[in-house]
Amino acid sequence: MQTFELELDRAGALRPSNIEGADELSALYQFINSICPWHFDTPMFLDGRRSREQLEAVRMGQQRVLERYLEFWGC
Repeated sequence: MQTFELELDRAGALRPSNIEGADELSALYQFINSICPWHFDTPMFLDGRRSREQLEAVRMGQQRVLERYLEFWGC
């Protein structure tokens, strides 16, 4: 990893930790992915292997994630 860091420095590359607002951009990206997670539209996830109770638990868990993001942004 140290070699990688040295090469980034040599190339003058920016890291997320050096970019103002990158943490906010990352949180927004995660929020967008939380609106409709990949598994909500994946046949393998929805093919009947999970009970209604299990699917409801996943949905409720995702709802809590979205509520935390909205609370974070003061919505």
